[in-house]
Amino acid sequence: DASEDDIIAKIEDLNARNDINGILVQLPLPSQDADRIVSAIHHLKDVDGFHTENRRLLLANTPNLVPPVTLAIMRLLQATRRTLNKKTGVIIGNSEIFAEPLIELMRDAGVTTTFVTRETEGLAAIARAADIIVVAVGEKDFLKSDMIKESATVIDVGTNKIDGKTYGDASPDIIGHAGFVSPVPGGVGPLTVAYLLYNVIKAMEVQLRLRGEEV
Repeated sequence: DASEDDIIAKIEDLNARNDINGILVQLPLPSQDADRIVSAIHHLKDVDGFHTENRRLLLANTPNLVPPVTLAIMRLLQATRRTLNKKTGVIIGNSEIFAEPLIELMRDAGVTTTFVTRETEGLAAIARAADIIVVAVGEKDFLKSDMIKESATVIDVGTNKIDGKTYGDASPDIIGHAGFVSPVPGGVGPLTVAYLLYNVIKAMEVQLRLRGEEV
């Protein structure tokens, strides 16, 4: 494995190159400090949107690069054509870094949203009270029908590879009980890739403008 210092040195080299417009770190890392490495990326080239400066800008309501997975989830919620305003949402996940930008955008859409983990006391009751559930825990069949209210919207971010097949975090038994369930594969994943490319183009345009070059 490359050392953290070697990785950061490479990132700094890419930061300085005008022909490189986007940099991302494939997480999780095997042993290196992910926060330190991600922080080494110039925030204008951080197409994953996890740099502290990009998170700060989003919370200040002046977003630059928003995480592609966050944009993908919001697009799926909009695609349901269900009213978001004055709804309640819960994000069941492992990372506040993942949840923070999503909570902000859901709040902007009028959804009062809570972040919980699988260890949160009373998790099932919290989930059952929500109109919208985003699940991203990395466990096949984690979210079952007795954890959701009838007609709830479920966005499944989980990607679990088992025996060559891909499964989400939501159990098949919620189909017919939930009002909408995003598919896995074919839901959040492809949209995330599309929004990643969108961020690369957006980052390039911002960098060109800052250098006074034609967009």
